[in-house]
Amino acid sequence: MPFSTFFQSRTLLFWGVLLAGLKPLHAQTLDPAFQPTVAYTATLQPGTVRALYQQPDGRILVAGDFAVLNNWPTTNIARLWPDGRVDTTFTAPAFTGGPVLALVGDAQGRVVVVGNFGAVNGLPRAGAARLLPSGALDPSFIPNLRAASSSLVPSVRAVVVQPDGNIILGGYFGAAGANGAIVPHVIRVLPNGLPDASFVPAMPYSGQVNALLLQASGALLVAGNTYSSPFGLELVRRLLPNGSLDPTFNLVPANQTVAGAGLSMASTPTGFVLAGAFISVGSQTRASVARFLADGTLDATFTSPLPNVMPATQLNAVAVEPTGNVVIGGAVSTGGLRRLLPTGAFDNTYFNPAVIAGTDGDVFAIVPQPNGNVLVGGSFVRIAGQRRYGLARVLAPGALAVATPRAAAELTIYPTPAHDQLHVQLDAAATPQTLALLDMLGRPVFMRQAPAAETTLPTAHLSPGIYLLRVAYATGSVSRRIVIQ
Repeated sequence: MPFSTFFQSRTLLFWGVLLAGLKPLHAQTLDPAFQPTVAYTATLQPGTVRALYQQPDGRILVAGDFAVLNNWPTTNIARLWPDGRVDTTFTAPAFTGGPVLALVGDAQGRVVVVGNFGAVNGLPRAGAARLLPSGALDPSFIPNLRAASSSLVPSVRAVVVQPDGNIILGGYFGAAGANGAIVPHVIRVLPNGLPDASFVPAMPYSGQVNALLLQASGALLVAGNTYSSPFGLELVRRLLPNGSLDPTFNLVPANQTVAGAGLSMASTPTGFVLAGAFISVGSQTRASVARFLADGTLDATFTSPLPNVMPATQLNAVAVEPTGNVVIGGAVSTGGLRRLLPTGAFDNTYFNPAVIAGTDGDVFAIVPQPNGNVLVGGSFVRIAGQRRYGLARVLAPGALAVATPRAAAELTIYPTPAHDQLHVQLDAAATPQTLALLDMLGRPVFMRQAPAAETTLPTAHLSPGIYLLRVAYATGSVSRRIVIQ
């Protein structure tokens, strides 16, 4: 047998035996091409992503509390291309006074933004504003919101846009209704921001609203922590299209002793899922996540796997997959990101902390994408042991990473193979944004924001093998395979 044939057969046998003995540690993979960096400063002090919205064209709106995204200065909001590059055609205004907490697009491509801010570009916009498709502040939308008490600014935490263009806001605030009366915590406004006189919400003054879910019938699910007589402490109520209380819906009660809060909702084919910080629904134990039928009845076939302890575990976000699985995101104590089976049990193939680390910070936003991938935002800097500053994309099994457009820019590398150092010459005229060196599993081993035109990478500490060098320019990316000996 020729030596080359013998060597190849032995090599194939070796890898076959090795791979046969390996079991997949985890079913989920992060998209290696999607690595936006959300920060407070250019020195990568981590920022926080609190809300995400995917536009119909695939571009992604990112909002929260930050000042830099991919080295692009922007205050609390930015837009990304599907591959994670900053969309520089979106010129966001400056939000002052507090973070952006939620946002949603409308049929005209405008974006309604809500949060704890008091002004936008120096103009009064307490808690709510609308941006044009370019990112500019829309001067025609001026809602009149007031603080819920004399010592606080309005805090708007949820927003939905109806098919007719009217906008519903929810949070902790008061608003002047069409008849001049103060409306607590929920208001529907016309496209110009003025109150809609046909909507008179049946809401108690005590408490606050954290989440809204508009149903196909036009009814509105309102989640938070409110108190009213004779109902007591509540997690969810439903309003009819005119704002009145829906008599066919069973109000979802909180634990009447220790209360609780609903923080996020998602629709299911037969009802909805509620996530938040609570230990029970009325007298029925359900730690921080519960599923309900359409009429508000607790679904007995779904039980929470989270510990039933005080203080309650806080879940900030929830999403339902087409399979019926439920993705939850919240406090780092839960692992940050987990998935539940339709029964409520943990899916131990999805960020099982006994096998692989979840996030090292809290998760605040979860957005499933049409191809099964999931966008995740929060205050983390690592997920699954890999660096992701506040934003990551989890690939669905079998899904491919979003292709990044190739740039016509030049990239010179030497020496090849590399030993102790790798010298990289970039095309400064093409505006390099990030430089990353990835191993063959797609894990970054080196990353630099706004790299210099001539950059040297230390490689002496790296294991010999094949690596991928990727440079993201303003017009696209350039990649090269690198051999390190």
